[in-house]
Amino acid sequence: MSERTLDQWLEWFEHVHPLEMDLRLDRVEEVSKHLGIRHLPCPVITVGGTNGKGSTVSYLESIYRQAGYKTGATISPHILRFNERIRVNGEDVDDERLCRWFSEVEAKRGDVALTFFEFAILGAVYGFVESGVDVIILEVGLGGRLDAANLWDADVAVVTNVSLDHEQWLGRGRDAIGREKAGIARAGRPCVVGDLDPPFGLTTQLQAIGCDLIQNGVDYLVRDLDEQFTIDGYGEFPRPGMIGHWQLSNAACAVIASTALSDRLPVSKAHQAAGIADTVVTGRMQVREVAGRQVMFDVGHNPAAAQMGVDAIKAISPKGRVLAVSAIMSDKAYQEVAALWCQAVDVWYVGNLQMSRALKSSVYTEVLNELNAEVTDHPQLIDAFDQALSDSEPGDLVVVFGSFYTVEAVMRHLQPS
Repeated sequence: MSERTLDQWLEWFEHVHPLEMDLRLDRVEEVSKHLGIRHLPCPVITVGGTNGKGSTVSYLESIYRQAGYKTGATISPHILRFNERIRVNGEDVDDERLCRWFSEVEAKRGDVALTFFEFAILGAVYGFVESGVDVIILEVGLGGRLDAANLWDADVAVVTNVSLDHEQWLGRGRDAIGREKAGIARAGRPCVVGDLDPPFGLTTQLQAIGCDLIQNGVDYLVRDLDEQFTIDGYGEFPRPGMIGHWQLSNAACAVIASTALSDRLPVSKAHQAAGIADTVVTGRMQVREVAGRQVMFDVGHNPAAAQMGVDAIKAISPKGRVLAVSAIMSDKAYQEVAALWCQAVDVWYVGNLQMSRALKSSVYTEVLNELNAEVTDHPQLIDAFDQALSDSEPGDLVVVFGSFYTVEAVMRHLQPS
């Protein structure tokens, strides 16, 4: 069993449980007890929300590393390598350690069926404890209340925002989604809410839980000062390196969460400022130069993320055209996403991804035609990207977006052979 490679483990995960998702905590709890990790020796910060979770986890990770603490963090999904999901001290964990940690989970799970995400997070938390980290920062995979990351009581919880996504799992509308996301909070413990307009379902459920609610726009206010930003009551901080005004909210969540935990893990304002300035997250409004052209990658795949993308392009203010390279999943609100992006895009290049969930490019093209967009349809997404890059001129911005799989496909295509 321990001789499996990481790829073999990942393939094995797909067969341990018949369902991709099974939102219950009893199985994870049982295996965690066998692993000796039901209760953890260090503080836990759990980060939920529709958008901005990965960025907020990364800000927290960077702040604590600046303060000299050893961190363990999970994010999901990955873009190029599974190892991106599990980090110790800001570094992706190598294959050998991951395989060893997963072997422990397999040895202790008995006949308990675990989903892919459950197996992965149990292995990650077991490894964090073995590695002696000072703080564990967990990104919620889906929702909150029944997500495997919610097995462990958060010393501080963060809900970045609540938008429409995964409604087939979490319920229809922001209120229903908010109630699920509130489930990561604990009575008498801080919960930071970054949403300026949180749904009633979120706030009422947090009140029912009895957490110490710290809410954006009520308990603190974020002000943009161009080169810096301020958080009322917390001070002035450097503007994050990542594009987008919403990153101020994500960074503020990290500052406030780390301050709320300072009785156990002291951090200074200097640590927080340096951590914010030092944070970069792959695939989140990430701009790279490719063949002399500016290319922006964004994994956003819901309407709220699409609006953020449009705002990011306005902030970049390219001198030339905006050329979109896109593929999206068929279970997403692709019509609304396309309509929002049309505010900023001059020409669309769509192509197919080789997966059953992906929206066929012919359907995507029909949607864009109905929006009177200029669009070309290509057999494969990579063909679409190559054509966009070929058609681009100096000053143009090529934007790759629509899903993690879209960004992954193009980034793999650009890797040296």
